[in-house]
Amino acid sequence: MIFTKSLNTSKLISMKQQLQQLQPEEKLLLTIIKKNYSQAKKLIEVNDIDWQIFIGLVNEHRISSIMYTCIINNLSEVCPQKFLTICKINVLQRIAENKYRQRELKTLGKLFEERNIPMMALKGFTLDPELTLLREFYDIDVLIPENMIISVIDYLTEKGYSYQGSFMISIKEKNDIYGQLKWNNQYQYKCPSSPFVIEIHTNLFERDRIRLENLTFLLDQVDLFWERKRWDDNFLCYFPCHEASLALLCLHTSLKRSPAENKMLLRHSLDMEILVKNGIDKNYFLSLCRTWRISYHICFAFKLHEMIMETSYESFYTPLLYELNKRERLLMKTHLSCVKDLHSSSSWGIFRYRLLMPFVIGGGIKKSIIWYLECIFPTRVKQEFDFGIKRESPFIFLTYLINPPRWIWRKVIKPLINGNS
Repeated sequence: MIFTKSLNTSKLISMKQQLQQLQPEEKLLLTIIKKNYSQAKKLIEVNDIDWQIFIGLVNEHRISSIMYTCIINNLSEVCPQKFLTICKINVLQRIAENKYRQRELKTLGKLFEERNIPMMALKGFTLDPELTLLREFYDIDVLIPENMIISVIDYLTEKGYSYQGSFMISIKEKNDIYGQLKWNNQYQYKCPSSPFVIEIHTNLFERDRIRLENLTFLLDQVDLFWERKRWDDNFLCYFPCHEASLALLCLHTSLKRSPAENKMLLRHSLDMEILVKNGIDKNYFLSLCRTWRISYHICFAFKLHEMIMETSYESFYTPLLYELNKRERLLMKTHLSCVKDLHSSSSWGIFRYRLLMPFVIGGGIKKSIIWYLECIFPTRVKQEFDFGIKRESPFIFLTYLINPPRWIWRKVIKPLINGNS
């Protein structure tokens, strides 16, 4: 398991010391991410790489086209021709799809410009122009002022955009979009001329219901995300500054794609690498993080990034690390211990993190109680996701009877069987 010896120093156990515990396909992927192509060639020549497993890995971490491009340009002589053909087809398809996504963003930018609606693109298109067409993403994320959401909803409907909603909302909520305004921060609309979805954000995260972590200072001061915005003539919208994008990326790494949720993405490390290399005003970045009170999430994201890339970015987060209290440092160490390999997280690490987290960065007693109850009695949304039974179906309640023996099989019996074999 990948872990840290201590958070009192910035030195983490090198991932090189853990490579022997990883599968050859995982070793190869990490080596390519770090652009160590000579080592990657040796790994391919020495190991019998299962290319289907490798393909599954890059798809899981949403970096297929970027990795395939690296392979085509640097490792083609040691890879099987059939695999290289898959790489080339994937890259061409990604470029074609993302050109359509760019067109949809430009169309939306033009529509909003006509109504004087400020719009800022988020994430994908704003990080690195050179990799825009190779990035693997689905929804096109944009941010608008929260006080304009009702007029935007009416305007999009008028222009033929159809509201899709997210997996998290019920059919009743989907049919009552205005009823979501009290808690929701994102509204998904299918484009009228393509299958792509525009996700309209009024804030960076949900204010209630979804997240337990306390993000009040961030959500109340989302206007700072617009502070150093820059206009993009190509897309007819604003782009956030790199410092704001880096802070948001760290938050996603610690919250939405956390190893404590078994959702770690290597794509986030690639994105962090891009932003850091493109130039970050460290003082402004640290000022933003302090104002938003997100120091824990920033430090965790950089610690995780250092573990993956085997490099140091101390100057970006060390001042924040010194400001964390003992509980936050303990939680971070526990959080990092959730990382097991590139496929899955540590069940023991996840259990300890979920036990500690509400007391350290949680949003109050009421939310914490709900959090603990949902660990024992999952929401119908989670049951639908796990079992494939619609949350509105009366059969969804049967999943709660199945859940305990299913958990025992997956977490206790199956690992013991595999260990003995």
